[in-house]
Amino acid sequence: MACNDSVITTAGMSVSIGPAPATLDQVGFDAVAVDEIGEVSDITDIGKIFNTATRTPLSSRAVIEQKTSFTRQNPTLTFGPSDDDAGQVAAEAALESDDCYTIKFVRQNGAIIYITAQVSAFTVSYASDSYEAGSMTLLAQSDPVKVAAP
Repeated sequence: MACNDSVITTAGMSVSIGPAPATLDQVGFDAVAVDEIGEVSDITDIGKIFNTATRTPLSSRAVIEQKTSFTRQNPTLTFGPSDDDAGQVAAEAALESDDCYTIKFVRQNGAIIYITAQVSAFTVSYASDSYEAGSMTLLAQSDPVKVAAP
């Protein structure tokens, strides 16, 4: 039996940060020079969630629900802090700015997901008998642009 290669693992995935693109499409994003954010161990949800509106006609008693506005998900990255990591240094500097940045996620299979985001949190925690632990939150400002694997 052949391996199922339609679902991939996250091993080998990378995340990078760079300046905002000129356009919010593959051409604009591909033109941006980015720095990889090293030592990332977890990335939370990328995408969007729709709110809903409901109504219940008395005659049918059925609740009718339809999607309305949406919220872009704000990914949080967990990482091992490194003072020498160019991507981490860039992300921490972005915390002090209201600018949008290019965020590039490269999946294990080579497919890419781009978003623009502001860095809204960058923290480091220190616990005994452990590594230093970093966390940053990205406020997504654009819908994901997906680029198929080569």
